[in-house]
Amino acid sequence: MTCNSPKSLAILAFNLKEEYCMASLARTIVPGTSSPRSGIVWSPPSSGFVKVNVDVAWSHIGRIVVSSCVARDDLGNVLCCASRKDNFADSVLHGELLALRFGCELVLFQNLQQVLLETDSLLAVTEVRKADKTLCQ
Repeated sequence: MTCNSPKSLAILAFNLKEEYCMASLARTIVPGTSSPRSGIVWSPPSSGFVKVNVDVAWSHIGRIVVSSCVARDDLGNVLCCASRKDNFADSVLHGELLALRFGCELVLFQNLQQVLLETDSLLAVTEVRKADKTLCQ
């Protein structure tokens, strides 16, 4: 998601934070229901797994990115959530990759096991897969 001004980035970041806080307070999201912000339907991971969803807001003015992530179990219970601001992201893709890294850091910090990491950025997934093939050869 791209924001055209620092103000719109701040508003979007606030809305993301509020959504994650509401999810945290509710502690459970019913699988198959949609997010109030996007209408996207959340689907649970397989039994015994944790799903970490990451998202990002990016402003080309100031190259600021706000990453958010939330970890839920297979019943939709929120295990943890976090957000942070990074400076100097050159593009939305750079921001999406920072969000994926942030999700991985949350997994390590919380010592989560059997994790699925999910993003809405096909381009970021494609780039990670390319890098993985390069590193494994």
